[in-house]
Amino acid sequence: MTEKEMKSTAAENGETTNELWTDYLPENGGRFRYRVGKDGVILDGYDGSAGEISVPSQIDGRPVTEIGWHAFYDNGLNIIKIRFPGSVKRIDSYAMEFCVCLNEVELSEGLEYLGSNVFSATQVLSCRLPSTVRDIKDAGEYECEFLPEEGNPFLTADGGGIYKGSELIAISPFFKEDSFCVRPGTKAIRRHAMMNCTGLKTVILPESCESLGEGAFFVQTDPEHDLSSSEILNGTGKRLSVKTSGNERIVKNEWGIYAVSDNGRDSTLIYLDRDNSSEEMTAEKIKENMVKIIPDGTNLVRIGEDACRKAHLTGIYIPDSVKISGIGQNAFLDNPISEALIGDACRSIEFPSDHTALMNELLEGFGRNNLIYDYSEYDKAIMDGVFDRGKLTMALSRLKCDIPPDLKEKITGKIRRSIDHITDLMIASPDLKIMRGLLEGGFYKKEDLDRAAERASRQGQTEILTLVLDYSHRHFSSDDFDYSI
Repeated sequence: MTEKEMKSTAAENGETTNELWTDYLPENGGRFRYRVGKDGVILDGYDGSAGEISVPSQIDGRPVTEIGWHAFYDNGLNIIKIRFPGSVKRIDSYAMEFCVCLNEVELSEGLEYLGSNVFSATQVLSCRLPSTVRDIKDAGEYECEFLPEEGNPFLTADGGGIYKGSELIAISPFFKEDSFCVRPGTKAIRRHAMMNCTGLKTVILPESCESLGEGAFFVQTDPEHDLSSSEILNGTGKRLSVKTSGNERIVKNEWGIYAVSDNGRDSTLIYLDRDNSSEEMTAEKIKENMVKIIPDGTNLVRIGEDACRKAHLTGIYIPDSVKISGIGQNAFLDNPISEALIGDACRSIEFPSDHTALMNELLEGFGRNNLIYDYSEYDKAIMDGVFDRGKLTMALSRLKCDIPPDLKEKITGKIRRSIDHITDLMIASPDLKIMRGLLEGGFYKKEDLDRAAERASRQGQTEILTLVLDYSHRHFSSDDFDYSI
């Protein structure tokens, strides 16, 4: 969330946006940054070097009720333990992210809500939840085990799973069995509920299950197995086998698991299962069997988040006759895709931050049919961090679309500022298509070309050198361009 968005949200919630600091607190070895909300004080930051911290229950006579986003991010490297008082009702997402030494938290009765990834990049492996905790956002994305207190009327633990009423919200990342049987009576599986269950192979759903969150069956690769780039490209990674007898709301055929909407007609592909087959699915094979992908009696309207991730797909084929309205984030990530045909009916594609496994031709095709695509995550990925080959492909493809002038200026500005880094990247790992795009896009000035030619010659990259000299010859007179290397 940007500073502008935080201030806007704060104003809507009746909060002050002024940055306030407590006095130095000897017991905490520092001080806290805070703002005043309508229900109490919101802690937004910590300035200190203590190993153990006790969050104060009051500041200036007002109760501390909330721990803000990234509250301990800036100065959390030394923190080993944090105690939260009963006045704190809410801990926002990523509050303790990158407190890399943190291994213990004490939560008190009164806490009601934990945001997503509160303990991201910490050493917290287990967390006891007070009986007052009502919900945990994206609980399955946590890499720690939650232990609800007995008597919690909202959250319960059963056989390795954490349930909120009749919804499975997470399976413990330390669940040791190959197979997990979802509790009878469960009606819903939350998004990313099994994300960190790297040892899990099979999930069995009860007949009562009628709602599936997108990405419900995605399991990320075991962090102890450091995949090479070739393994990632070829779809190596965990694929669950999902067992279900199905019902009116959950349908399984030989291709995958589908969630059917309330109208009983529209369906979303939640998980491409294919009985956990490792067979490569080419675009031609999918084209031949397209009718089999669509559940009988329904219209396939969406391919969900993570639905086809690591599914060994070498091609994508979505004809005009299939009226898919959207493709979720990471839907085709980590597949060795070499061919893609997406019909004009598809009106929304949500890009994740690292969707570079999609082929270049597919990226270039987006946006050329004047339909509306959601590029927000895609554009964010381009502007985040340094350029690699994937991001360069994304950036050059995006510039071919009709984009707002300010966004075009940002992308072109970043490419120009990074031109030396990009040149080194192209020489170290040549990609003639990207290099041609950069040259024809006018990103190289005369002095940049001089340096690029010199580096390419020194490294023996004759193909890159030829491209640079050819472009220079066509766009600069021989009097202006220095051919000496």
